[in-house]
Amino acid sequence: MAKFRCSLESRPAASFSRRKVLASATAIAAGQAFGIFDRSATSPARGADAMAVPNSSGYRWTNVAIHGGGFVVGIIPHPTVRGLIYARTDVGGAYRLDPGSDRWTPITDWVGGPDWYLSGIESVAVDPTDPSRVYIAAGMYTQPWAKPGAILRSMDQGKTWQKTNLPIKLGGNEAGRFNGERLAVDPHAPATLFFGSRLNGLWKSRDHGESWHQVKSFPLPQDTGGVGTVFVIYDTRSDNPGHPTPIIYAGASTPHGGMYRSTDAGITWHKLAGQPLGLRPNHAALAADGSLYISYGKQPGPNSMTDGAVWKFNTHEGTWTDITPLSPKKDRRSFGYGTVAIDVNHPGTVMAGTFCRWNGGDIIFRSTDGGKQWKPISPNHGGIWSVESAPWLNFHSAHPMVTNWIGSLQIDPHNSNRVLYTTGWGIFETTDVMAADSGRPSHWKFYCDGFEETVVTDLISPPAGAHLLSTVGDIDGFKHDDLRISPPGGMLNPNYGNNTGIDFSAHEPSFMVRVFGGRAVNGAFSTDGGSTWTPFRRAPRHSMYGKIAVSPDAKTIVWTAASGPWSGPSRVAHVTHDRGESWQSCRGLKPGWHVISDRVNPQHFYAFSPRQGHIYMSADAGNSFQRMNRQFPRGSGSLRTVPGQAGDLWLASSHGLYHCRALGAEVSRISAIDSATRIGFGRAAPGLSYPAIFIVGTVNGVYGIYRSDDTGATWTRINDYQHQFFTIDAITGDPRIYGRVYLGTSGRGIIYGDRA
Repeated sequence: MAKFRCSLESRPAASFSRRKVLASATAIAAGQAFGIFDRSATSPARGADAMAVPNSSGYRWTNVAIHGGGFVVGIIPHPTVRGLIYARTDVGGAYRLDPGSDRWTPITDWVGGPDWYLSGIESVAVDPTDPSRVYIAAGMYTQPWAKPGAILRSMDQGKTWQKTNLPIKLGGNEAGRFNGERLAVDPHAPATLFFGSRLNGLWKSRDHGESWHQVKSFPLPQDTGGVGTVFVIYDTRSDNPGHPTPIIYAGASTPHGGMYRSTDAGITWHKLAGQPLGLRPNHAALAADGSLYISYGKQPGPNSMTDGAVWKFNTHEGTWTDITPLSPKKDRRSFGYGTVAIDVNHPGTVMAGTFCRWNGGDIIFRSTDGGKQWKPISPNHGGIWSVESAPWLNFHSAHPMVTNWIGSLQIDPHNSNRVLYTTGWGIFETTDVMAADSGRPSHWKFYCDGFEETVVTDLISPPAGAHLLSTVGDIDGFKHDDLRISPPGGMLNPNYGNNTGIDFSAHEPSFMVRVFGGRAVNGAFSTDGGSTWTPFRRAPRHSMYGKIAVSPDAKTIVWTAASGPWSGPSRVAHVTHDRGESWQSCRGLKPGWHVISDRVNPQHFYAFSPRQGHIYMSADAGNSFQRMNRQFPRGSGSLRTVPGQAGDLWLASSHGLYHCRALGAEVSRISAIDSATRIGFGRAAPGLSYPAIFIVGTVNGVYGIYRSDDTGATWTRINDYQHQFFTIDAITGDPRIYGRVYLGTSGRGIIYGDRA
């Protein structure tokens, strides 16, 4: 093992510049040339078993209950199997709802490590002739550094998967991500699929998705803003059993007429005559009577949509009719229409949802006469909503947020009284929507049991009080006294939006601090274990987000702020000794050097310089820092101190895992660890005194989650290939329960593991 020595040194710190890398990914080479992509590129991908079932590693993995929390971008019911429904998300993978079940099952938890980008789901398609087959188009970004996407294929409803790597990039977390569905199976020739891409037109497979080629005849509009072809719809009335469906519709996100039709099974394509201009199509539904309903927005969404409409195309006569329920101009508001759906059992019944209708909330509209007359459904129009299963949706007010960002809406093809729709927070369901037809209220509930999509930024597990507190994107964070239920008190109160850092005092664990953004003062403290929070009276100039640390005696707080919620610390750290009444910059540090506290000595704080590989230490309660001689490896790293161990430092790095046992001791590289991204500590194993160590990293060439009970001498992998949980941005053990570990993921919420 490489050895270095730690001690204090008085030389000033060297300056450095910090380069940010989006989405924690390094630059990735450009994709392959477009064209035929054959099955030689396919590979197996392991599916996900149901949560809370022991896996081959001997651990039982379960979600900490929050329920929802992110943008669900699509709902896909199976047309022939009652109760079989799939849902897709922008950063949280895909889920399945089984017949007779009210609980969603994650089906992409096998995604993790280098495959993290597959957690952004661009589209889902089911085979109407075979309920076992399901397809996913996966890939999160189309930026130059991003990896190409993939088509995932399952023949057992998502329990196991095969993967075909594509030569093109997908954008499951980009503009227009709720548009769709882009991926479609031909109901008359189910081996044939079409996929509408963002940057590279329309693609086709003739072998159940194993190989793909670009449809050269399909137009490539240049003004889609990177959104591309957003949906493909087969006209099942053009019946030709055993042969490809001849009539197909496709929509491209262009304001200059994006509706296309093929009458020869996709060989040639023609723009529909007379279609509306100035708006982009985003969803479409074809009724049995030949009416094609299309929702439009001026922008693809979701961050803005300032105008929109709903149109009906008579496929028999080739005529267009504007059936917009409520025009933005008439409403004197700025919004569009994000989705439209039909009742397959009643051709004249259609529903649509507004999008980005601020200051009043989005509205669902319902018509039973083909769009001639509409009835609004919303909390302001007689509908009754329950968020009992997720109290955080109340946002500490009397008016829960239940109709924001209506991105997908589906009438159950097997039950005309049942409707599901998605929002920026999750899924809502009603089983009495037809009550609205006679002027009675419909009843809606939050339908996210098992569905967890928060982006977690930090976790703490104190030795007393609640076992777990978290900070998350958009919805602050949570104090979990019971991991099995969404906290009755909702999110942390007061709520501030994006929270990025939290810490507790090791000797006084009821004292906690957290940081966020978007306010005049972006930090707060709690003296009751996180039940209530008091904002700092003042804050350092331009300080928001980032990370925060508190001394073991609760007298010193050090805040390393950031420029945004998804960037790491980038400001110079500041210290306060009076709980935010006054602040001063920490002398001897450079911008972005994240400061952490010693868990025993209240005078000691530490910072890591990625460019130099040096540790800087404060021996005067954060006022000033001096460099410790020798060095850890250069490059980004996660520095942590050990509970109950003074001066004990660990660094998780792309170069490996490093340990400095005490001030003045040697720095050792743990030889078995190839690389590590996160490290945390939990209760020591029975009969031992040193805390258990948990890491996310690669050990002897195998990526996973590992635990060591003997100070890093040996390691046990505690997850398996079915349970990788995308990107893990935070990890900590529980100081009261041996073996328990909490994972803060980027899209799958908080997951905890216990020894089975």
